[in-house]
Amino acid sequence: MADQGLVRETAVAIVGKLKSGEVTPLDLLEVLEKRIAEVDGKVNALPTLCFDRARKHAGELMKKPIGDRGLLAGLPIPIKDLTNVAGVRTTQGSPIYKDAVPSKSDILVEHLENNGGVIYAKSNTPEFGAGANTFNEVFGPTRNPWDTSRSAAGSSGGAAVALAVAQLVMDAKLPVRLRLLLPAVENAISANSYRPGDVLDTRKGLTVEIGNTDAEGRVILCDALALADEDKPELLIDMATLTGAARVALGPELPALFTADDTLARELVDIAAQQGDPVWRMPLWSAYEDELSSKIADVNNVASSSFSGAIFGALFLQRFVTEARSWAHLDLYAWNGKERPGRPVGAEPQTVRALYAFLKHRYAR
Repeated sequence: MADQGLVRETAVAIVGKLKSGEVTPLDLLEVLEKRIAEVDGKVNALPTLCFDRARKHAGELMKKPIGDRGLLAGLPIPIKDLTNVAGVRTTQGSPIYKDAVPSKSDILVEHLENNGGVIYAKSNTPEFGAGANTFNEVFGPTRNPWDTSRSAAGSSGGAAVALAVAQLVMDAKLPVRLRLLLPAVENAISANSYRPGDVLDTRKGLTVEIGNTDAEGRVILCDALALADEDKPELLIDMATLTGAARVALGPELPALFTADDTLARELVDIAAQQGDPVWRMPLWSAYEDELSSKIADVNNVASSSFSGAIFGALFLQRFVTEARSWAHLDLYAWNGKERPGRPVGAEPQTVRALYAFLKHRYAR
């Protein structure tokens, strides 16, 4: 029987063990099934399991020589709930879709399975639980999300950063008129939870179609931005652990910066680098705007494309900022997954030092 400690390994390491014959795909499925039984009830990370299908696929792979099992060599993978897997329900994040069972898999699933991936579950928490991006450790440098010991508390990282920056500004008595807004909401299933296809009114007057209930952060943040924008501020900055796509693009240690203000971008990037608290500018690519279109509302809360998720999140928020002289959006991770000097595993105040130094540079007398 395989060691339960395997769930702490990176996907790259697991693939290496599969290719060396140290473990088999069926061993890993046994480990994962036990792991899920232990922790999934606490984090609700994997609402749809398909272990029978996975074992059948793993058994077929194991009939082949190890060298013929593909790039992933039998790596078990949880996939996002919105992705179709043949014979497995696609709930769209809502119980009203519990009987929706596609007959054909999406091309992403076909690609993963053709390369030796074994789909064993549907996930509703791509950023903070046992999410959808396990295979990215093979195709690119992202953290293996098998460890579901973390909770969605990381979703409050942006609010924590905003609080910390505000506290520093007040303690230093910087000569600014500071307004701090913290949009917060209970993220739990109930009879009055919103559902895919709902259309919500916003403070800005725009209507939003809910294309994905998992993109709830931007739905509350857009109202906070609209409220802040009404004051026509000289500078408006939001921070949010908004997308997993920003982590796929830049990794966990480098927050994504979105702004249309070139001067602001240069100044903040330079000061952040000096503080050892870096950010990286990403484009507000207007050509992608039409991907957020909706037939029943002014805008969809997610794009029709599965690419460029961090850009789409920023473009969505930009629609709610029309009066501020300058606006910047920071897509953070705010979490350390590994020990680093001065940075233990756990919550990380990403951009706090950078933003305070930037504001002090701009406004201190």
